[in-house]
Amino acid sequence: MNLYIGDIVENTVVEGPFDRFALWVSGCSIQCIDCCNEHLFKKSSGKKINIKDLSDLITKSQEKNKIEGISLLGGEPLDQAEELYQLLSLLKSRNLGIMLYSGYYLEQINKKASQKKVLKFVDLLVDGPYLPEQRDMTRRWIGSKNQNMHFLSNRYNKNSKEFTKRNQVELVLKKSSLEAHGYPVLNLKKVK
Repeated sequence: MNLYIGDIVENTVVEGPFDRFALWVSGCSIQCIDCCNEHLFKKSSGKKINIKDLSDLITKSQEKNKIEGISLLGGEPLDQAEELYQLLSLLKSRNLGIMLYSGYYLEQINKKASQKKVLKFVDLLVDGPYLPEQRDMTRRWIGSKNQNMHFLSNRYNKNSKEFTKRNQVELVLKKSSLEAHGYPVLNLKKVK
């Protein structure tokens, strides 16, 4: 089984609490207006990666980079729910914290069996579509006021300093490109 991936950052501190492996899936049925990842709307925009190979890469990153967890972003990760479930099943023994960003609300996820079963592996869910008219720069890892943080396990404490820090941006140099990760203060695609 394969997962369509738009991007991977093996060690980041801006896509969730502590050091994380960030995985952006490609394909999004929600397609929020002014999304900062419009280039991931089409599933075919990503690279098809075997789930076992991806699991091995995450395991190596955990050993090398001492990552605490994985952040699943997109696109819309739950549009590939079965593949995501298979990946997280392979990784369950690694004791990694799982953070999932979804444009679906928790109530919607719970109504779809294929998506709901992914939640059994998720410690922290950020739910809801990005709404540009409700842009929110005051809460860490949240894009708009309609979005919520759901602590689905006891792994993370919402009162921890990790959750009260300001939003940050991290610049990553990859071969011949410079990528910005985290919460962008401005929309870079609109800057000329």
